[in-house]
Amino acid sequence: MPAEIPTTTPEKKEMADDNARKFIVSTAIDPEFLREHSAEQFLLTTDWLEMSETSEKKLAHKHYPNGDIKILLIQKFRSGDKTSVPPKEKLSPEQYQELLPHSIERVAKTRYEFDYPLPDLEQSDPVFTIKYDEFVDSELRILEVDAATDDARSSFTPTDFPYELTEVTGQMQYYGYRVADVV
Repeated sequence: MPAEIPTTTPEKKEMADDNARKFIVSTAIDPEFLREHSAEQFLLTTDWLEMSETSEKKLAHKHYPNGDIKILLIQKFRSGDKTSVPPKEKLSPEQYQELLPHSIERVAKTRYEFDYPLPDLEQSDPVFTIKYDEFVDSELRILEVDAATDDARSSFTPTDFPYELTEVTGQMQYYGYRVADVV
């Protein structure tokens, strides 16, 4: 199935797309810390094809250190306070190349994903899902903290994390395509 080419003229408008808490990390996280937490690493290049108050369409190109490449077409739709995300569509390299000229905003970053346990729990099961981004050609580093429930997510204590964090949750310039203006 050939990739669909957008036919609308996109506009940049407000659209938050997740419930994860966001933090700026003051210094880069040490590679040893990331290894100890079995962080999965990849170069993530995101190209937005559509950006509006009610929808977003983007290409996500993930390049792993072992040479594997995963390409996805991701769409999001907003109605009121709810955001729906249909299943992500896997794209072939040919479909990606067909859509890439329609990119209107690009952000590249190295992403690390890992689980981080609460420091005061005796269980060994991880509680938080962490996404740590180091943006290409920028000093900006963002840590996203997510969990299975809102209560678990809100129980994350930034001062317990071994790096200095400044919370920016809800500050729209750190969400999606808007971060391109910050990097």
